[in-house]
Amino acid sequence: LLLLLFLVSVCVCVCVCVCVCAMSASAPVEIPPPQPWVTKEGTRPGSWKKRYFVAGPHALYYFSKEEEGAAYKALVEEGYSDPPAKCLGSVPLENCSFWYGNPTSRSYCSELVKESSPTGYFEIMTGHRRYRYLCKNQSERLSWRQLISDNRARDEPWLLRFGKYDKHRHMVQEGTLSQKDNKGKLKEKLVVATFYYLLIFKNFDNHTPEMSLALDGAEYEADPSTLVLSVKSHGQSVDLECPDQFGMNRWSGFLRQMTK
Repeated sequence: LLLLLFLVSVCVCVCVCVCVCAMSASAPVEIPPPQPWVTKEGTRPGSWKKRYFVAGPHALYYFSKEEEGAAYKALVEEGYSDPPAKCLGSVPLENCSFWYGNPTSRSYCSELVKESSPTGYFEIMTGHRRYRYLCKNQSERLSWRQLISDNRARDEPWLLRFGKYDKHRHMVQEGTLSQKDNKGKLKEKLVVATFYYLLIFKNFDNHTPEMSLALDGAEYEADPSTLVLSVKSHGQSVDLECPDQFGMNRWSGFLRQMTK
């Protein structure tokens, strides 16, 4: 009888432990809302200033003073959408990609801002500009990523049914490729590819791309003999030369996922 009672108690303990573990594993991790103050790089490269950000319909709006941003946030919660005159600017979130930047970018930018960490660095890429930010730490950065994803999901609920979109929407690839100028001379360009766009910048300091090609419906060809990638999209085309075969495979693989 004692042995039977002992076995029953062991089974009960095991069942309880399994149930608790299952509940813990299935429970979603709650990400807290981000702190509104974020350090933003201005239009002039290297000019970093703290701004108070508010998520509005389709965009992030930023202010120089907390009371102005908080007042607009209250209006947004009531259904008001248009930003007030005191808003310094906005960051469009339509077809944007959120990424953490490459290691060089994170280290370089964090060194320009006093008491900042590379783990707080992130970028928002649109078809017309790249925006650079530094928040306090990695946890804050994750909160901003979640907020932007939630904001986009409200506008594109039907797209969330597609696994490819949900998986790749924030994928970004950056690297140096070469492009021929009008005289046929190769010039190095900073190339950034997102789920939505192929962006070509003159160099790292530029916020606005020289060329932007939409990848939706785009076609690309890779020539292993010349290491040239040719991309065509909606009447635009560009030929980019990779530095080596490894680079060509890397870029071809990325574009294959984004254009198929």
